[in-house]
Amino acid sequence: FFFSSRRRHTRYPLVTGVQTCALPISLLSARRVAGDETIVGELIRASFDTWQSASARRMPELMARVRARQAEHGEVAFLLEPNLKEGYGGLRDIHALAWAEAAGVPISRSDRAALDAGRDVLTAIRVALHRLSGRASEILRLEDQDAVAESDRKSTRLNSSHEWISRMPSSA
Repeated sequence: FFFSSRRRHTRYPLVTGVQTCALPISLLSARRVAGDETIVGELIRASFDTWQSASARRMPELMARVRARQAEHGEVAFLLEPNLKEGYGGLRDIHALAWAEAAGVPISRSDRAALDAGRDVLTAIRVALHRLSGRASEILRLEDQDAVAESDRKSTRLNSSHEWISRMPSSA
């Protein structure tokens, strides 16, 4: 979206995205990198308000998108070459659960802790993959797995070079 410094009304970019759930949910993960902290804070608060007010209508659309993406990319935990971001049990599923939680779907503390741990593992693996490949790659190719595991082992002090696989979240 376009956010001009001359247009300081934070509802403007949210209104342009009301036709689908894509813009409101993408703004739920927004954070300030630079710029006016007040304007960014208003935008983030407005995105939560917009998502919560529209969530009853948008949750079915979100679930349809999640199921379609999962069917297309397969399960992260069971593929030889998983898509860490888009696969079933991947980062996008963890995000979708956070979006559902923001809409009022209750998630227990223990489930939230498990989701956070899974997100941390997948993020560490994804970052190691990006660093080793030198580009934004989401698919953990078989030929990259040993190097990614070694990189992650060094950064997290794991005992086994393949122990990171056992830390990946289950989609069961």
